[in-house]
Amino acid sequence: MDTNLATEIARIEAALRNTLDDIHLRTAAGAGREHTRTLVTHARALAERLQRSVDRLDDDDDAEGMRRMAAYLAAHLTVLEREDAPPAFH
Repeated sequence: MDTNLATEIARIEAALRNTLDDIHLRTAAGAGREHTRTLVTHARALAERLQRSVDRLDDDDDAEGMRRMAAYLAAHLTVLEREDAPPAFH
């Protein structure tokens, strides 16, 4: 595995995890939707960047683990995005 790419992926993953944690903490503390929406937007950009980076990996066991981690974090973000969305009116 390319060490530079692995380092880039680890850095993006850490930033995304920190952002997701920050969203959770601020939401629990009652932060306004506008502030959390900014964090969610930032997290989405990180998740997309992470996905692009793991897509560049070769096919091996380590790469598969990183792909799963990226998918898990993207799914976690999707849940947060839905929670942050304004209620739908029918």
